Amino acid sequence: MPIQPAKQLSFLRNNKQVIYSLLVVILIPVLIVLNTYIIITKMQVNLDEELRYKAQLAAHSLNVALLNYVDEPNEVEEVITNYAKFTKDVKNIQIIKKINDDFKIVASLNPEDKGRLVEGQDKTMLAITWYDKNEISTEMRADKRMEIAGQEISFDERLWAVRTPIVNKDGNEVYLANIWVSTKNADINIANTVTVAGIVLVLTIIAVILLILGNSRLFQYAVLFEKLKEVDQMKDDFISTASHELRTPLTIIRGNASILVEDFSRLKKEEITNMHEQIVDSTNRLNYLVNDLLDVSRIEQNRIKLELSEVNVLEIGRKITGEFKNQAKEKGLHIKENFADKPLFSNLDKAKFEQILINIIGNAVKYTKEGEVEVGITSNEKGNSILVRDTGIGMDEDERKQLFSKFYRIRNENTENIPGTGLGLWITKQLIEMMQGKIMVESIKGVGSQFTITFPKNEGKLTSQNKQK
Repeated sequence: MPIQPAKQLSFLRNNKQVIYSLLVVILIPVLIVLNTYIIITKMQVNLDEELRYKAQLAAHSLNVALLNYVDEPNEVEEVITNYAKFTKDVKNIQIIKKINDDFKIVASLNPEDKGRLVEGQDKTMLAITWYDKNEISTEMRADKRMEIAGQEISFDERLWAVRTPIVNKDGNEVYLANIWVSTKNADINIANTVTVAGIVLVLTIIAVILLILGNSRLFQYAVLFEKLKEVDQMKDDFISTASHELRTPLTIIRGNASILVEDFSRLKKEEITNMHEQIVDSTNRLNYLVNDLLDVSRIEQNRIKLELSEVNVLEIGRKITGEFKNQAKEKGLHIKENFADKPLFSNLDKAKFEQILINIIGNAVKYTKEGEVEVGITSNEKGNSILVRDTGIGMDEDERKQLFSKFYRIRNENTENIPGTGLGLWITKQLIEMMQGKIMVESIKGVGSQFTITFPKNEGKLTSQNKQK
């Protein structure tokens, strides 16, 4: 059974706890994603701080190692080579001497660097370190793959470069050291953590999706349950209404028949005629009820057969309107006619079309206490239109939306004494649509209602297919 969006929205409005549950289910994966991102980002920042501190610590310990050799340049290279063996994350060490305004590499783990003058941005950083007598740490990435002192540096590998003064025992600057500390191991650990977190996140999202799907099915069941409750309520209302509709005419028929049998000889002719008319009216009322029930059954089982033919909409409209003039007059109502001045034709089932007009015009008269009922039949580019406007009790927006629902009746102090089963308008709408027509209703409570029915114009001979449906 298809679930209608309007029913779902109505169900959600009436069941706020379902909205809360759905929001919680959706919010869980969002919060998990956000939490994972924050944790990994924070971990990255903390590890970078640790690595930076480690690089600075390496620079200080190197200064201590070189303290006894700063005045012996030939020993410096051996010291930094031995130092690098015990610090696996240190990928390169350069010892740099300031000569006038230049900085020259006098020792390095990379033999290609020895004797080279430092240029560009590196020279600027070294100058700042030298004159400020403070270390400077910057992040850098290797622009090519290289191997230094047996240690491999991958392309685009992240490194911390720490530039720090090397002082002698008297505290005077002698050299500058440029130490590269790799973040590769830390980055691998972060990548592994991200992978594991990603797997857990995916599994969690899958579990939440399954939960959402489960809730969706549960939600559908809940909507269906609400639908069944509505149908059950409508069934109860219909049984109550139908019982009343059956009981009233049956009581009249039985009562009048009993009197006619027992006291016929003592009754006046006028009394007999009046009882006979009441029996006929009650019989017709029962007949309408039974026909409505049969029509519902036929429509639902798609067993309604339409005998389509070219019908003069104007002629039948005038005829049915005339049939209600006496009833309207008895209620003190005026029926206003607004008909086209020439015949209008549509391909319709004549009997079903008459049934539609009887229902719509009859309701207008039935639900109007004072004022008038206007019936208009015109033609425009959209087709042949029948307009029925009244100054009756009207209806509000919610009532209007449910007006064409099966078994639905507007229940208030204005309608409690008006007979009806709640089937007429549902049947009317089904018949109109089966004949390719449309019905619209506008209404203001306490002011009145307007029904507009439109059928396509007859634009040619009927085909063998649409003559009988």
